[in-house]
Amino acid sequence: MENLYPWHQLAWDISVAQGMGEDIEQGFQQQIATELNRDIQNGSVLCWSESGDPIRGSVPLELQRKLVPHITQKVGNEWLKQNHYLFTWEPINSHAQEIAATFIDLTLLETPEALLGAFKQWGLRPDWFKDLNSHGWLLNARRVKGQGQRGNRAPALFCPFAVMNGLISSVRVAKRISPGKAWYVLEHKFPKVYAHFSVNDPRL
Repeated sequence: MENLYPWHQLAWDISVAQGMGEDIEQGFQQQIATELNRDIQNGSVLCWSESGDPIRGSVPLELQRKLVPHITQKVGNEWLKQNHYLFTWEPINSHAQEIAATFIDLTLLETPEALLGAFKQWGLRPDWFKDLNSHGWLLNARRVKGQGQRGNRAPALFCPFAVMNGLISSVRVAKRISPGKAWYVLEHKFPKVYAHFSVNDPRL
């Protein structure tokens, strides 16, 4: 069997190979990763677990948080061709793969509902998620776009660390949250995210 790679590595490797600038690279990664994940969710992409066990059928986001779908180079390139991308994926087996994992690690992302549960009392408003273009810092915190149709829609996913930083610095937040309190909320509401970014905690 061919080597297996986390599905999100495809977008990272291609953007690196194309030498894209940072802003273009981030936008491209999000676009291609969102489209590939959409097809993984609806079951049209052949996937395997990290251990090599086949994953058949749809793979919803909730399952992906526990079981990261992997693909082969052949499957990835077939998907690119079917979706009219004029790229060939050559997997990068280096430190770039570790970076790719952090790019769209679903276990480090949360839904608007979860974020509102943690930060609503500190000024985060539900209507902002419906008008992200008016709140650039929140738009930049989005890592996966919402997908699907009525009755079967996958929510958008955001980086809680980026949302926290936005609340700290945004002048449009009615009730400002102090850095210390913001990190306290992150630590207790999103412990895995906190552990990932704790080196930046000003309280330490």
